[in-house]
Order: sequence, then C-alpha cells, then structure tokens
Amino acid sequence: MSFDGTALGILIGVVFSFTFACLEFYKRKDFKVNNVALVFLAVYAISSGFELIIAALHGDPNNLPSSWREYIGVAGMVGIGLSLNYVINAVKEVLASSPVRKSEETAENKS
Repeated sequence: MSFDGTALGILIGVVFSFTFACLEFYKRKDFKVNNVALVFLAVYAISSGFELIIAALHGDPNNLPSSWREYIGVAGMVGIGLSLNYVINAVKEVLASSPVRKSEETAENKS
C-alpha cells in the first residue's frame, strides 16, 4: 500500500477532527458531529488545495487547455483560504466562553 497525498490528507483530516472533537468536548462538555465532520472536510480540502497548486506548477501543459494552470492554481488557493477560514472560526467559537457557561459558573460560585 502506497502512502500518497490523498492518504496523507485523510490522515491529517482525521487527526485534526479528533483533536477538534476533544477540544470541543473539553470546553463545552458536548460536541456537534456536524462540526467535527466539517473540520475534517475543511482540513482535507486544504491538503487537496496544496495538491492542486503543485499540479499547476509541475503539470504537463501538452495534455490540457492553455489556461489550465491558472484555473487549478486559483482553485487550490480558494479552497485553502475558505477551508482555513472555517477551521479558524470553528476553533475560535469553541475556545470562546459562552455566556451560558459564565452564568452557570457564577451561580455555582455563589452557592
């Protein structure tokens, strides 16, 4: 079995989504499966975006239309940008304390 870019992207996606799920459970005592799945897909899209950029730099121009490199390079950059934006916002949301938790802690401290 070979370990190519796709396998590496899946492995990194699984590691990041597991880490995100643990962080979300630690901070909120609960986690949303859809957030974990979206983090996996976003991290996997980042690795795929890097592969698109590498293909744009080292591909064979004789097999594709003349402007294919621009399309592939831009698609890779857009995919990376959108995915990084989602992952960063999801982690920020988990790390930010919710007002409900703060009010619960205040009520517990007064008791």
